[in-house]
Amino acid sequence: MHIDKFKSDKGYLVNEVLYHSAASVFAVGMFGFCGCSDVDSFLKMVRDGLQIIHNGTKEFDAIEDKLTPGDPRWKSMLKKEADENKRLIGHDGAQMMLWYVLDREGFIEHGSSVPGWLTDEGEILLSDLNEYFEELARN
Repeated sequence: MHIDKFKSDKGYLVNEVLYHSAASVFAVGMFGFCGCSDVDSFLKMVRDGLQIIHNGTKEFDAIEDKLTPGDPRWKSMLKKEADENKRLIGHDGAQMMLWYVLDREGFIEHGSSVPGWLTDEGEILLSDLNEYFEELARN
């Protein structure tokens, strides 16, 4: 993970703050949350949201130059993304809250509406969260 560069025998030292776990770096250090309760549920929602945006951007980039105004593939892509959002994140309010938080923290670029697309920091966070959950599954 990119955050492993901050790892020491006592935890993760980031900007002179010591965090006891990778989950704390993500939830407390990156998002400013308290870090109590079920942090992994929040982090899964973040990872899933970032993955939806990442996948949608790749799909759009693959056909962008082939789309014309009113092309049904555009509506189909938007519907597919909305269905995936609901399946992974839940109702519209939860989705919007996630998009707003990711935008505020600089992990997505707003564009003309949220969710937009991932920033470089968003790509790094997605990679780190995927590694984090893979490591949890192995242990």
